[in-house]
Amino acid sequence: MSLIPVIGKEVLELSPFLIGLLVSTEGLGAIISSLVIVSITRINLYRKFYTYGVFLFLLMGFSFAQSSDFVSTVICMFFTGVGWGCFSAMQATLIMFCTPLVARGRMMGLLTASIGLNTVGILHIGLLANWLGTELAILVSTAEGFFLLIFVCRLWPEIIAPQLLPSD
Repeated sequence: MSLIPVIGKEVLELSPFLIGLLVSTEGLGAIISSLVIVSITRINLYRKFYTYGVFLFLLMGFSFAQSSDFVSTVICMFFTGVGWGCFSAMQATLIMFCTPLVARGRMMGLLTASIGLNTVGILHIGLLANWLGTELAILVSTAEGFFLLIFVCRLWPEIIAPQLLPSD
């Protein structure tokens, strides 16, 4: 969430130290969720970790944009990190599980290119923030994410189906 420092400074009027603490709380949530995923080796849950992680990230991002005090913002950021950790841990894992051995290198290259496209999303939210204000930009961006997540889950319901091992 590239606009965390802006919210911290302009909305919550935090010091640089507290802004740093706020940003690091997201990382703490991501680390904890990653450790939980590592301890749970049930492959059939991987797609759920991924999908519900994205949902949690969007929900907490939406809540973050509306929070008006430091404590609720820290809680939102922690659970945003939990969602982000689930997403991050599962994106490459699912590609490796769902792709035949001969195509895995190409699919990992596609993943890397997709990660690079993150800059387009950052530009998008920056333009929205300039046009609508920071809080509304985050609300619009997370609403777009919810819409796309629901659309993709309806288009491909196997996204939330139990994960099976590929037959190579």
